[in-house]
Amino acid sequence: PFFGRWELASLAADGLGNIYLSDPLLAKIFVYDSKGGSKTFDIITPARMVGLPDGGFYAFFLTGPIIGLAEISVQGLLSHISISLNNIPDDCFVLPNKDIVMSFDSGEVSLLSVKNSRTTVIVNDPKASFISIAPDRKNEDQFWLFDQNRNEIVLKDESDQLIPAAKTENPGILLPDPEGVLFLEESGKRYLIQAKKTAVHDWWMR
Repeated sequence: PFFGRWELASLAADGLGNIYLSDPLLAKIFVYDSKGGSKTFDIITPARMVGLPDGGFYAFFLTGPIIGLAEISVQGLLSHISISLNNIPDDCFVLPNKDIVMSFDSGEVSLLSVKNSRTTVIVNDPKASFISIAPDRKNEDQFWLFDQNRNEIVLKDESDQLIPAAKTENPGILLPDPEGVLFLEESGKRYLIQAKKTAVHDWWMR
């Protein structure tokens, strides 16, 4: 697309290979499938999107001061979900049961049970700023966090301990990887981080 305001855009990919790009200025969601086809939805303007394993995506959106959540299918069908949140998550991912793990720059990580609309705090560190989160592909009870305040990547293990994995030089985002987690710096550099193998200040680079 040639129009829009892409610095405010939200991007998501689902388990079927569909990519969703939301542009708040145009109030449209652009959908690109794995075969090269494309279409647009204009049913909602998400503030954040996250793809679903079986296709489609969740969309967090604002209606005045109220934060809403909707599930949107690949066909564009919308279903509202009752939630109670004070802030849009800075990042999130979806578990196989379709619950959402959310991270916030306030240092909180919460689990949103979509079925019963219940939110449970998993991590609460007021000194941290968890702006990025990614699942651990080897163990669904673990996940990775990037703490912007400390410039540090940590692993939340099965016992709910935060294990330091690596220090960063620049901000970036986390992406899931079968061998650990990828850290993509704003500069474009990409690093593979592995718990108990990647020492602080040391990098395993691809």
